[in-house]
Amino acid sequence: METTKTKTLYEVNIYCELYYEDYPEWEQRLEQDLPDANLIFITDKEDWSIEDAKEKHEEIKDFLEREKENIVDLHEEWIYPREEGMHPDLDEDDCFIFDNWCGQE
Repeated sequence: METTKTKTLYEVNIYCELYYEDYPEWEQRLEQDLPDANLIFITDKEDWSIEDAKEKHEEIKDFLEREKENIVDLHEEWIYPREEGMHPDLDEDDCFIFDNWCGQE
């Protein structure tokens, strides 16, 4: 009997902490609509890198390029096997970026 190996997929959440020199206080950023961000994507690499994410997803690459002067921290918020992730409908080729208003509260 022949078995085929299926690749394991992971859902990754990258937290992107931003800083805006003209609006150093969180309350000022809220007034100016300047939240932090989360970048969510699916990968087959448990040991993914930000370069992998940028190479696979143009939206992530563009976001990071656009915000490069404002990024103070970029780190993995979490990584789960896809079936345990929070976005089960996210396609392997898709990603999304959403505003994170939790910030420094």
